[in-house]
Amino acid sequence: MIRAAVIGNPILHSLSPVLAHQLFQVCELDGHYSRICGSDFDDVINLVNYLELDYINITSPFKSEATKLGHIMQSTAYETKLVNTILFNSSQAIALNTDTHAISTILKQLPQTHFKRVLIIGGGDTALISYHVLKNISEEIIGLSIRDSNNPYYQLFKFDELINFDSQFDLIINTHPKKAFNYPATFFKDSIVIDAIYHKPWLNQFQSKLYIDGLEWLKQQGLKSFEYAIDIDILNFELAEEPAFNEKSNIYLSGFMKSGKTTIGKELAIRLNYDFIDLDEYIERTTGMTIPNIFNSVGENGFREFESKSLKEISMRTKTIIALGGGTVLNPLNVEVINSNGYNIWIFNYLRDILERTDNMERPLFTGNVAELYESRVETYFESSDMIIHNNQLDKTLDLLENEIRNTL
Repeated sequence: MIRAAVIGNPILHSLSPVLAHQLFQVCELDGHYSRICGSDFDDVINLVNYLELDYINITSPFKSEATKLGHIMQSTAYETKLVNTILFNSSQAIALNTDTHAISTILKQLPQTHFKRVLIIGGGDTALISYHVLKNISEEIIGLSIRDSNNPYYQLFKFDELINFDSQFDLIINTHPKKAFNYPATFFKDSIVIDAIYHKPWLNQFQSKLYIDGLEWLKQQGLKSFEYAIDIDILNFELAEEPAFNEKSNIYLSGFMKSGKTTIGKELAIRLNYDFIDLDEYIERTTGMTIPNIFNSVGENGFREFESKSLKEISMRTKTIIALGGGTVLNPLNVEVINSNGYNIWIFNYLRDILERTDNMERPLFTGNVAELYESRVETYFESSDMIIHNNQLDKTLDLLENEIRNTL
């Protein structure tokens, strides 16, 4: 099985898993591709290594830090000091930058191949990649500064300086996720526009000579990463349309017992003005029995039937955060219910942390070895996850998850 993920912050909105799973299907491969959210690069990479992933894609804010992982560096990754793909399925990690391939491929498809004046909106990593590709086919490249930047590669202007330019831009590349200025309605009308943003795009509202949306950039860079990782060439692939983000309004928190699902879920619900339901508490309330009593009365199979029935009932709600039981995702039918209307976030903890919290606990399945139970579930937690976050500091975890949900839903 191929195991992969995209790492970054924010990351829940990423469609990289959608692309990867479509590619798995086209190539008839067994694999799962998740998302890993974090604010500390080393902590995220420790989790990547623990999960033994075959490859990762990297987005903001980690593209620069990721260079330190590449024992073998692709030339463009080395030149730009930016990495968006790392392959782990060889003796040494290989660092790549497939964003350069994406923009180069898009440029080859345009009706012109040389540009007199190019505008790059933004001054971050993606803007730098754009400059790296365009510098040899453009007479002049200027940047529109969104915030203060020490970009050493090309001159950045403020917006009020930019609108006084006496000629139009042949090509405009947008790398900024938000509309930062009040652009005149005709600002883009005579320009070819390449948008690197596909989540909540703002530039598509303007008239332009030709507009290339952010999904094309996603497809080209993701496809090349996949080809490198799997060692395969894929021709004539088209990305199927992804359902609208607002069709999924629930957040499911999965993970081992004592991972913090209930504590996190309750606080997130308050911050986001969502409802909160703990699945185990819901089962106890509707059956009138405690979880241990249910196990004693009808056994584990009987409890799992109650669990699946309760999950279906809860899933009919909207804008609800649901803390799942430790074994809920072991049933593939439960995972289908979760996927139908929500995102499944795996609240990850290392075994050593779980063991510290589970001393003297009375749990129905604790008659065996905790470590064995934990290890037996890790694979299923990963395969069912839409996103993974390491809960090593509660306040930080809450802040990251709040930002992820607000950004995506």
